Amino acid sequence: MINIFHDVEKLKKELWYLNRFTIPKLQENIENLSGFDITDISNSILTLKQDVSTLEKSLSDQDLTISTLSSNVVAIQKSVEGIIDNYSKLLNSHNGLANYVNDMSTKQTELSNQILVINENISQLSNSITNISLLTDQNASEITSLKTDVNSSVNTLNNKLTSLENNNTTTLNEIETLKAEINSIKSQLGNVSSGNSLDFDVLYDMRSEDPAINRGVTAGAVGGTTFNIDLLPYRYLRLFGYVNSYECQDFIKITDRNRTDFTMMSVSTNMKSLNFLKYAIPVTLDKIQFSNYGCYTYSTQSFAFSYAYGKTNENYYVYRIEGIK
Repeated sequence: MINIFHDVEKLKKELWYLNRFTIPKLQENIENLSGFDITDISNSILTLKQDVSTLEKSLSDQDLTISTLSSNVVAIQKSVEGIIDNYSKLLNSHNGLANYVNDMSTKQTELSNQILVINENISQLSNSITNISLLTDQNASEITSLKTDVNSSVNTLNNKLTSLENNNTTTLNEIETLKAEINSIKSQLGNVSSGNSLDFDVLYDMRSEDPAINRGVTAGAVGGTTFNIDLLPYRYLRLFGYVNSYECQDFIKITDRNRTDFTMMSVSTNMKSLNFLKYAIPVTLDKIQFSNYGCYTYSTQSFAFSYAYGKTNENYYVYRIEGIK
């Protein structure tokens, strides 16, 4: 459009120059010619001048038309831009609408599946209601029967209570008599229990935290260990020990005896070894002395006993001693 305006303006200038200068100059030159018939030429120049004027007028009209066209083109361009903008908006709206339609389709499918599940649940609930109605009818019958049984039981209980009330005095007397007999039996049992219970003191225990009880020997009394203890208040001793790692207990009477030595013994689980720990209590009853250990082991290959002997062995020890009065 800019090139057209430029060309029109250029053409207008050329016609103006032609009409204002070139043609008048040509007329002047022709008029100055002498001896020639210039009528036709003058007429032609006048015609040319008229044509140029006509062309100038036409160009002016065309200029207005081009301006109008230019304005129309600008308006059309704006309309086209608006159409393009509206198209873009419509396209975006269409894409959003398509996404919305897809989402709605997906939700419709989900709702359809949920409706199927709800229908199944409704069917199950209907069956459950039917079963509950049947159970309700059955329970109503059972409750009626239970009421009858309860009323009968209540009547029976009332009769028994009446009978118990009548016999209450006799029963109370029997209860008092029974209480007296029970108290008598308790008294007798208490006397028996008191006579047979053991009255003892712990003379040694390797696990005690009291130095007077563990006597500084916390790994057990092995061979070579001596405890200086006053044993005169006691008639019996009970010793707990591990003899070759087997649990042993000795319950010995330390009064009215002929010898001073004792033996703690164990047998292995497979019955193939005999294990011994020797200890002595003098007649003065002022100490306990642990001396030697011994072990006889039978061999099923040689069919003979082997023998081990010594004083101190960590698998042969006494861990607790009780003095019984």
